[in-house]
Amino acid sequence: MVASRWFDRGWLLLWGVISSIWCITAAGQLSATFDEPHYLKCGLHSWRTGSYHPLLRAGTMPLPSDVQLLPAWAIEQFRDRPFNLDEDFGTVLAIARAGNLVFWWLLLYFTWRLAIRFGGPWAGRLAVPFVACDPNFLAHAALATTDIAVSACLLMFTEFYMAGRNGNWKQRVLLPAICFALAVLAKASALAFGVIIMGMIELHRLYLMGDWRQLWSATRLFRREAIQVVGLGLLATFIYCGCDWRIDRGLLTSAEKLPPGAGRVAAIAVVEHLPLFPNAAQGLIYQIQHNFRGHGAYVAGEWHHRAVWYYFPLVLSMKLTVPILLLMALTLVVRPRGYAHVLGLTVAALLLFTLNCRVQIGVRLVLPVLSLLLICLAVAVMRTVPVAKRRIALPAICAVLMVPMLGIWPHGLCYFNPLWGGPETGYRHLSDSNYDWGQGVAELDRWRDERADAPVKVWYYGADPRMLARTESLPLHNLEVKDEQHLRQQMGPCYLAVGTTILHSNPAPTEAGRRMIDLLKSKHPVARTMTFFIYDFTEPTRLAANP
Repeated sequence: MVASRWFDRGWLLLWGVISSIWCITAAGQLSATFDEPHYLKCGLHSWRTGSYHPLLRAGTMPLPSDVQLLPAWAIEQFRDRPFNLDEDFGTVLAIARAGNLVFWWLLLYFTWRLAIRFGGPWAGRLAVPFVACDPNFLAHAALATTDIAVSACLLMFTEFYMAGRNGNWKQRVLLPAICFALAVLAKASALAFGVIIMGMIELHRLYLMGDWRQLWSATRLFRREAIQVVGLGLLATFIYCGCDWRIDRGLLTSAEKLPPGAGRVAAIAVVEHLPLFPNAAQGLIYQIQHNFRGHGAYVAGEWHHRAVWYYFPLVLSMKLTVPILLLMALTLVVRPRGYAHVLGLTVAALLLFTLNCRVQIGVRLVLPVLSLLLICLAVAVMRTVPVAKRRIALPAICAVLMVPMLGIWPHGLCYFNPLWGGPETGYRHLSDSNYDWGQGVAELDRWRDERADAPVKVWYYGADPRMLARTESLPLHNLEVKDEQHLRQQMGPCYLAVGTTILHSNPAPTEAGRRMIDLLKSKHPVARTMTFFIYDFTEPTRLAANP
């Protein structure tokens, strides 16, 4: 027993180290994604001033940036000079990305704990490499964003909520409430995910009782304690986020637009005397409204003006590795009862919930669901494999899992399994954070240094401030270009690098932008990096061919 315990700890440590090396080395090869400059700027502002207003106003919860940028703020205190993001952006980005590994290790640990709870030690040993080798998790663990943080905190919440169901009040309510608060502080979507997790655990308990006639009375304790968990969790969230005691200018503007009368006067008076902003409600309400509004989705090479129900199932079929998909198919055919437990029920409910999620901008939004799905898969696999063969099956599966992990480095965001053509053609199926999130400027810089014999100008979806120091940004969707000759006159002799999210995604909002995209798609790129097509405008027009 002691030897097994030490083996499991060493096993967890091994995969944590291997995956962390992947993340750190990959992070050094990637420029900032579209979201990261905002997180860095607002995160440093929060540490320096104590105000979360810029984050909450954008619907971003503060815990991830607090953890990621704590080392940068501490360094500022020691050197008695603040970082300047115009000059020190690369340093701060590297520090924040390394800080995200705190959540990565937390995610691996609770993956292990939950898998052991449902499938024993062998399931725990398999679940860890399932997550640690997954390109989607690795890609986001290498970034200073929020998706790994919320996944880790939701797994922690699930573990403590399940473990405490038969314990005292502290175990049943207080610890889960703290974990729920941490999850919501990581990302607002945890509010919905956490409630679903609690509901499915209770539903499974009622199923085991078998007496549905007493449903209302049987759930009395659950309803009371679920309200306590959510209420205490939200209370802690509001306390953590604090308040600058300001008037909300947006509310004041809305009140001033009301029709003249007593209602307008009363609304303005209330807003002017209600300096309770910012607070956690701003971030939560922003994201709730965002999901209700929704927006278009680019999937399978087509742009839809409204969200489509099949987005996330289709995305998972593209972004999961072939070994994982094969193991899912095998276990569902050979041992479907391997998923017949409360965690399997929870995953099924969460997957159904994603059909109604209207914010469809990447697999990253369902990483918490994917982490629970991989745990269920590990349990099902180990229930299928005979005990005598587990010592052989475990290293064999791990060796196969490492093939896509190593093959896609450092472009984890661009991973597509071979069933969908692999990463080279993934841009034809998905965009944004599923492929080109603006992270490819560093690779483009290396191409320019090695091959370019003329200036390189860029039209891309990104916000890395270092790009402007070496490369001219060219927002062609804002230029009134009539034809290719006019374009050449506007740009001058250069190479034009265009991000795949520009060419293959939401159609440009302007007529000029759409003309530019059509023009570029009619030309043959002379080169490409993973996320950029590079067109030669230093020479005569080349033969037409679609990229």
